[in-house]
Amino acid sequence: MKGKLQVKDVPRKGTRRVEAWVYTVINPLIEALRVEKSFLRDKNWTWRYQTKDLEFILPLGKYINSASCQTSRTL
Repeated sequence: MKGKLQVKDVPRKGTRRVEAWVYTVINPLIEALRVEKSFLRDKNWTWRYQTKDLEFILPLGKYINSASCQTSRTL
């Protein structure tokens, strides 16, 4: 019908927030896990003597930029 607004034309509430999370949180985590998987598969467990921690295998929170979290909260 001409002149009527289609439901698909109106973005649903929260669509921008979900999009921001996908680009700033979910995608970086997926990429980080892929990299870690390759290090684990190759048994590359390099140890940092000064920090007494693994060099390439990190907690997931370390992969998320704090600015990304702030951006996604404001949308």
